[in-house]
Parts: sequence; C-alpha cells; structure tokens
Amino acid sequence: QGRLRDEVIVPNLPMISALNAMKDGTPLMRRAIGSILDVLDQDKFISQTVRKLLFGYANPLLKLGRDVLPADRRWPHPTFGLFVGKNATADGTLEALTGLENVEDVGKIVKFNGKKELSWWSGEKCNELKGTDGFVFPPNLSKNDKVYVFNRDLCRSMPLEFEKEILDFNGIPGYRFVPPANIFGTPQENPDNACFCNNPDGACDTPSGVFNVSSCQFGSPVMLSWPHFYQADPQLLKEVDGLKPNKEDHQFSIDIQPKLGNGLSGKIRSQINVQMSQIDGVKQAEGLRDILLPIVWFSDELEHITDQTLVQRIKEKLK
Repeated sequence: QGRLRDEVIVPNLPMISALNAMKDGTPLMRRAIGSILDVLDQDKFISQTVRKLLFGYANPLLKLGRDVLPADRRWPHPTFGLFVGKNATADGTLEALTGLENVEDVGKIVKFNGKKELSWWSGEKCNELKGTDGFVFPPNLSKNDKVYVFNRDLCRSMPLEFEKEILDFNGIPGYRFVPPANIFGTPQENPDNACFCNNPDGACDTPSGVFNVSSCQFGSPVMLSWPHFYQADPQLLKEVDGLKPNKEDHQFSIDIQPKLGNGLSGKIRSQINVQMSQIDGVKQAEGLRDILLPIVWFSDELEHITDQTLVQRIKEKLK
C-alpha cells in the first residue's frame, strides 16, 4: 500500500506547461525560454513525494508566471499540486433550485460563480449549465431519461444514460446511469463535442476518449480521461506500458433510486494526463516526444448509504 511520503518520478508539470505555451514560438523565443529554464534549474522530470505532488510544492516558474502572464492564465496558488485548491475548499459556488415550486427542478443548477452559463467553450451548447451536482436527481426517472451532472473538474455538464437495474447493498432497487461510450469522442464520433474544441483554426486534434481541459486550467496541457484510457483510442494504450482498461475498475457510474431521485451509490473516476510534445531548440526539452502521458487516476466510491434511518425512510416511501 502506498504512502504519502513515497517518492515518485513525474513530469515537471510547470515546466511542461511553459514549454507547451511556446512550442509554436520563434527560435529566438525558444532560446529565451530555454535560458530561463536553465537559470531556474528546471528539468523535464522531477522526483517528488506523493504528498507534495498532490497537495503542493514550490516551483520558481509559478512566481514568474504570476509576474508575466495575464490573469486568466496564471496559476492562482503559491504552490503547485494536482489537488492544490481542492482539499477542503469550495471550487466555485453553485446556485440550485430547491424543487419547492416544481419537484422536477429539485437540485437543478442555475448558476455557477454567479453566471447562468459557462465561458470556457466556443459554443452555447457546450457552455450550458445542465443537471445537478450528482447528489440528487429529479424523481420518477425512466430508463429513457438522460440525466446531467455538472462536473467541476471537467468544467462542463456531463450526460448520463441508463445502463441497468440494480439492487443495492441495503436492498433498495435502483437504476445505474453511466456516461455514453462516446462522451469524449471526436466531433466525427459525437457532433455535440465540436464546440469543446477551442483551436483558432477550428481543428479538433484531441484523441478519442480524452477531454482537453486546458481552457479552464490556466492553459496547462492537461487532459482528462477515464482511468487506463478506458473507452479511448486504442493507439493511446500502445504508447504506455501497463495499461489494462476494464469496465469494472474504470467506469464512472451513479446508482439512483428512480422513483425518489436520490443517489444510492457511485463510482466517480477520472485520470489526469499531460500532453508532452517534441520541441526543437530548447535544451530542457531534448528527448521529449509527442505523447499523452498518464500522471494519476483516482476513484471516489460510495458503496452504499450507511445511515440506516435514511435507508428506512427510503424503503417506507417505496411501499
């Protein structure tokens, strides 16, 4: 079993982000960034404890970025870590309806950070706020319904569709809802995804099964996927050793009591990947190649409701 003090070798993500920002720059610009990285003693891989990788470590590039980058592209914290700003903190504010006037609106999100729509994407459909936060859903769900969950890490509302009937640990019947297999598909596979591609030329060069969140992550070359590239382009598996995607271990799912709309259990899973690129003319980038490299994946699982008083209330309402 791993420990927080264990050391791991990982890409130097602040440096990779800096390289990614200037990969299409002039040779003079590349030499300049190379000199800065040299002075700041930056290398493409670092050894770091798991604790610091998750919850923060200092890097001089962060201060440099705060001094020279526009506000929307600056890393907003003094340290860098995959979970910095997410540990026991509120990642933005949500405003939702109570359902008192219309029970079908219970938990429906109407504003995020005081705004009725998102601003990261290139089309109205992708910037729509839909659904709930994933803890409560409208009652009287049918197997044909599509439910939506606003996912802050993905910076979007995510559709879920019926997969199968379940009977949970407490003997409560429910429906399992999962993301469509093409949720992170290319626009050719899923036309609804076209407006998530923010490239100026309109091209969408993100592989199938991967979601580019750089627009809402301060321009960093971060992409999310399901763990082990589950349901992603098989070519991604050939680039990295040790990946064995399977539905049981890597699928995102939420179990819902359809009559009442309350959640019964869930498996909230995701994988953080960094896009590394070959960049000529920068010493620190020598040896890098074009590859989407997994950094970490995690699973937040609620197996069943443990409050037996709540369990009894649910069962009484189902009689």
